[in-house]
Amino acid sequence: MEARHERRNPTQRTVGGAQTRRRRRQYALLARKPRRSNGRTWIIWPGSWTTKPGAATNWHPAPHRGRPFPLYQDLDQFDWTWPKKINRAQVQNLFRLAFLKDKTNVIFLGGVGLGKTHLASALAHEACLRGHAVLFTTAVDIINTLTAAQTVGRLKHELKRYLKPTILVVDELGYLPIDKTGADLLFQVISQRYEQGSIVLTTNQPYKHWPKIFNNDSTLTSAVLDRLLHHAETVVIEGKSYRMKDQIETP
Repeated sequence: MEARHERRNPTQRTVGGAQTRRRRRQYALLARKPRRSNGRTWIIWPGSWTTKPGAATNWHPAPHRGRPFPLYQDLDQFDWTWPKKINRAQVQNLFRLAFLKDKTNVIFLGGVGLGKTHLASALAHEACLRGHAVLFTTAVDIINTLTAAQTVGRLKHELKRYLKPTILVVDELGYLPIDKTGADLLFQVISQRYEQGSIVLTTNQPYKHWPKIFNNDSTLTSAVLDRLLHHAETVVIEGKSYRMKDQIETP
């Protein structure tokens, strides 16, 4: 009997190289003993969407190039003694993931170096372990991706990638200025996820300063805040940058 050779999907080619193998081992932590609630776990590893039915093998790089999780960190690694102000009970309660049922958003708000990204990625990691789809990205990455898609008539298609996951993590909102086009595109993501899926967002700007993030458009800013905060928990973190810890403690 003649052997049958299955044609390989070009989007499922094995990615070689020592660096890729190291990254696979690192991000395989996310797929360890997942407790699946929706039949599959979607994990972001460097440069791709990855759909994982539960095993830590068979990585399939997909065409969409999302941002990977930052260096793996969990809640146990967070230094609660460093921030001057943080509601520990509130944060720990979020890790029960009850907010997902009501499509509630979570905003980590504070200055640089206070662990906002650490907490957001740890929360996303916990959601992955429980079988939820997660996409980790930055505000600037969303804008750049959608701007490019808009120029080639693929905006509607690309928007769907930000609407599918149970959790969309939007990191670093407010660090870089956003022009009118970027503000409009980011609004579309927030608006279309309203009451459809949770957003976990990190920002260094208090809400009263958000108009300057959105090109000083007070109307658009109000619309963004209205949808983002209607069902939301804000975790306020205050203190000095942990990255400056050694310099601060040096006499």
